Amino acid sequence: ALMSKYAQKRVLVLEQHDVVGGCLHSFTDKGFEFDTGLHYVGQMGSDLSSSKVLLDCITDRRLTWASMGSVYDEVVLGEKRYEMRAGAAEWRAEMLRHFPDEAAAIDRYLQLVQEVRPAKNGYFLLKVLPVWVARLLERWMAREFFALSDRTVAEVLRGLTSNHELIGVLSYLYGDYGTGPEEASFAVHAMVSNHYLDGAFYPVGGSLEIARHMLPVIERSGGCVMVGARVEEVLVE
Repeated sequence: ALMSKYAQKRVLVLEQHDVVGGCLHSFTDKGFEFDTGLHYVGQMGSDLSSSKVLLDCITDRRLTWASMGSVYDEVVLGEKRYEMRAGAAEWRAEMLRHFPDEAAAIDRYLQLVQEVRPAKNGYFLLKVLPVWVARLLERWMAREFFALSDRTVAEVLRGLTSNHELIGVLSYLYGDYGTGPEEASFAVHAMVSNHYLDGAFYPVGGSLEIARHMLPVIERSGGCVMVGARVEEVLVE
């Protein structure tokens, strides 16, 4: 969609399934609609968010996002329940309600999560530079990011607190990035946590609406989206 809109390229999208969208597919069972990939998206509440800007670009701002409310997630450990609340101050208050003696650990965790937002910019900028330039600059441009990425989630959290219950609550997001706390980079965890810091949102009409609103953008520049199109060979001249 971006290539069609800004580079004026005629893009051909071949979808093997009979519905476009890939992981944005949804299906209905017993009267209920289920998504196959998307569950919720953060940072859709502000038009200044880079994520919101990108999705607005590829859908011509036709996609509407609904807030999932002040409580967007709930962590269940045994018989205890912990609400994940939208907003840094609200999230902190909820954590302190359950862990009143862990204020220092909670505040430091929140600080680290917020530090990853500016720290990641230098790291990702390196990815668009020539390799030899990136190698010269990486320790300078990504120093703060590497300080977060070179440690695991478990390592960082154990350095903040010895409360295993709090560690469990703070690390619950590992299901979103698919690697356990003992192996996952804390920078990845912090980016995901930061992504949902202001709450979560869901596309009105379901996840397939994202793909549907991208189609006109692709077709406007002469592109084409075909379903039931199995690819047997890719030719590169």
